[in-house]
Amino acid sequence: MTKRLNNDIAALRCLVVVLLINLIASQAVSAGERVFMWKVDSPKATAYILGTVHMMKMEMYPLDSRIENAFKRSDAYALEFNIDDVTNIQMGTILSDVSYGGGDTIQKHISKETYDTLQKKFVEYGFPIEYMTKFRPWFLAITIETLEYQKLGLDPRYGIDKYFLQQAEGKKSIIELESFDSQMDLFRTMTEKDQELFLVYTLNDIEDGRKNLDILMTAWSDGDSKIMEKMMFDPLKEDRQLSRIYEKLFYERNRNMTDKIIKMLAQKGTYFVAVGAGHLVGKQGIIELLSHKGYAVRQQ
Repeated sequence: MTKRLNNDIAALRCLVVVLLINLIASQAVSAGERVFMWKVDSPKATAYILGTVHMMKMEMYPLDSRIENAFKRSDAYALEFNIDDVTNIQMGTILSDVSYGGGDTIQKHISKETYDTLQKKFVEYGFPIEYMTKFRPWFLAITIETLEYQKLGLDPRYGIDKYFLQQAEGKKSIIELESFDSQMDLFRTMTEKDQELFLVYTLNDIEDGRKNLDILMTAWSDGDSKIMEKMMFDPLKEDRQLSRIYEKLFYERNRNMTDKIIKMLAQKGTYFVAVGAGHLVGKQGIIELLSHKGYAVRQQ
């Protein structure tokens, strides 16, 4: 058992960065009238803003020609953060952020009901109980979501962000709209109550997530922002407690990334911007925020 646990933790050290960047995943994309991409023009610049999918299947590539051609025309590629730039990422610091020190365990930070549900889920995955007890609730929520998508055959190695990053390296300027550290700060500053809320929501949403995956991805491939918005934000209507989670993980980040995009539009050039699809939709999404700032935004 000890040897197996050590192997699991060693594997986690290699996968931890990947596990931190998941949202939704994919099936093959068919050409339609629209794609999940918008064009924004300023007197000096043009930005193509693509709503991305962080986990994919290899067979979905290449993407729609409108997306591929917009990337080819661009001078720079902007994404949430450069996952390939690991030089500034200290694994020891990451592990201290995602896990408890000393003899502390998750049982001391969540309810017995939540712990029992979590325990059953990890037994289902075939992991020993010891695997989960040292990790913080927010990290276990992300891990569970990632494992669920991987069970469906989806792979973070084929995420859209990474796909374009591989093409951009050495050929285009690469701009980070955020940083790895700023994303970690979202969770470092999350209260214990909100961490448990995030975990409980993830555990309860797993079954619905499986059922809704096809709907989400059809909305993405059809460029249907209304359906995407409904799927992403309807849970907030059902449980207003989630507003704190949405503010931290979506709305605050949307405002910050919009400011970065506006700064790009003030400089000469053509920019290809790729952010998670959930950041583009809704009244507090990046597209609406740009429109409110007076920019003409056109879906492609």
